[in-house]
Amino acid sequence: MKRIISALMIVCCIFALFACAKNDGGDDTANATVSTFQDAIANTSPAFAKIETKVETSLGELKATFEITYKEDGSAVIEYAYEKFNTIDEGAADEEKTTVEGTVTRAADGTVSGDATAPDLSAVTAGTAIDLSAVKAENVTISESGDTLTATVAKDDTDAVFGAEFPADVTFVVTVNAGKVDSFTITYEGAEIKCNYNF
Repeated sequence: MKRIISALMIVCCIFALFACAKNDGGDDTANATVSTFQDAIANTSPAFAKIETKVETSLGELKATFEITYKEDGSAVIEYAYEKFNTIDEGAADEEKTTVEGTVTRAADGTVSGDATAPDLSAVTAGTAIDLSAVKAENVTISESGDTLTATVAKDDTDAVFGAEFPADVTFVVTVNAGKVDSFTITYEGAEIKCNYNF
């Protein structure tokens, strides 16, 4: 289970740990292009993010929630709650799942400290930027309003786009508002990751 949560954290941190950047306030959604969305990614430095994940496994669905508070010094506090299936010695006969909760801190240099029950966050510093230029043009659609980009990324291209390899093709939806990322959703092979930001 920790391996699944770790993979989800890589994805979460692709957006969750943006480099601190200033937003110039520009918003030209009427003529949006892929570069419009790439610029929004670069210009997004939220104060808070809530990430919710669902993973369908052969034993049933597992959910996780990550609430990330960003500090001015580049660090972040991550509060998490994730479900895991119990083993027999953990009382599986009484209850099928347990929710594990805790808090970790990610320092500005990428080191992580905190609760021993935390998912492995060693990959948090990898894949902190999405490269939309690596997405094939025929796999991208931009809404008529210019505020939503939807892309399909082939499994073999996920590392180039997200900085992390996925086990299957990925559908990625990002919504921008006033030149910053408002939300994103990633779905692949029974998994869904949703993130909303507050500024």
